[in-house]
Amino acid sequence: MSTSKTYHLFFFVAIVYTFFNSVLLPEGLYYTTLLTPFFFINLIRQKYLKYYFYFLIISLAFACIQLPTVEYPKDYIISFLLLQTLAIFVLNTYLFFKTEHATANIFKSLATINIVLVVIALITLFIPFIRPVLWYLLPISPDIPIIPRLKLFTFEASYYSLVMFPIAGYYALKKILLKSEYNILFLSLCFSLLLSFSLGVLITFFIGIIFLLSLNMDKLKGRVNITFLVVTCWGILAGLLALYFFYRHNPLFERLQNIYSGKDTSARGRITDSFYIAWKVTKTKSLLFGAGLGQFKHIGKGFSNYFYSYSKIPVTRVYNSVAETFCIYGGIGIILRFYTIIYLFIKTKVWENYYRQLLFIFIFIYQFTGSYLFNPAEYMIWILAFSPALFPQFNRTNLKQL
Repeated sequence: MSTSKTYHLFFFVAIVYTFFNSVLLPEGLYYTTLLTPFFFINLIRQKYLKYYFYFLIISLAFACIQLPTVEYPKDYIISFLLLQTLAIFVLNTYLFFKTEHATANIFKSLATINIVLVVIALITLFIPFIRPVLWYLLPISPDIPIIPRLKLFTFEASYYSLVMFPIAGYYALKKILLKSEYNILFLSLCFSLLLSFSLGVLITFFIGIIFLLSLNMDKLKGRVNITFLVVTCWGILAGLLALYFFYRHNPLFERLQNIYSGKDTSARGRITDSFYIAWKVTKTKSLLFGAGLGQFKHIGKGFSNYFYSYSKIPVTRVYNSVAETFCIYGGIGIILRFYTIIYLFIKTKVWENYYRQLLFIFIFIYQFTGSYLFNPAEYMIWILAFSPALFPQFNRTNLKQL
């Protein structure tokens, strides 16, 4: 297939993945899932199928151990098949980022499309019967009135913000390290993340920037846009002070107070109690090999209802991808997860590119505070972090020459 045709096909998939991946589909199913046959054929054509077979063999090994003890084999098999489709999608995406160098154009186009959709979403705020299509209207914390949170055509505001993070991170680093002039795209992405009001993504994004600059302080001397950072910090401080003096009982402060007091069971459940839930459920089967795919929604329903019932979340799962890995695959699964992360970090030399460093820091922290095992948005960030050909303008050697 020609390079041009590959690019246009991937661009189409990128639009679907970013904005429309779950529109009109049942929970847990994505259009990228339905495209699995085409992705599988592409793996064959690119002679990349052997890497999928490594994953398949490990998955089958766990299945052989777990299936004799699971209580709901149908759910196990369905989840197993969905996991295979996710692996095939991940490998295809990695193939593109490994060989293509047009990612900046794709990011720019996606950011532009996002502006148009956000404008439409702002209009729908005043149209009650359409509002739920583009805005997330479930409570964010106990005793806080429902506030619309931007989700566009995704299924949840926090998922939307996680999908947009790699693009926002790209433009943020362009402002910080390359002093880019893409002000409209950068500001629109920041505005989108604020409208989604996903504290997990926003706080982890902020921490990621701090870690990145701190870890590379000596190497980035003279390269950092200090003016931009100072103005941004003062802007954030001014905004917080304005909220404190003129709108003290705002959703942000109220939720932070609920988190501090332990009243916010969602935040507590994602960060700490998720591990307790996973431990309790896994103990019913095997701490070494886990409870198995598709079993938590039956075995752990009572625990999940206790921690997440206030928000009426329709999906029963552990809202923490590390804890869910332990719940499904036990201690062996945790070892394999972090072995893979460390191996790919070293093999792809993440430290050589500041953008990939930011993504790695972000998603490494975020996996302990949210997400879930089948979340394509999380895997997309891992893929980008482990793609050596990505955005060479952020390579250490290239920045030194500027």
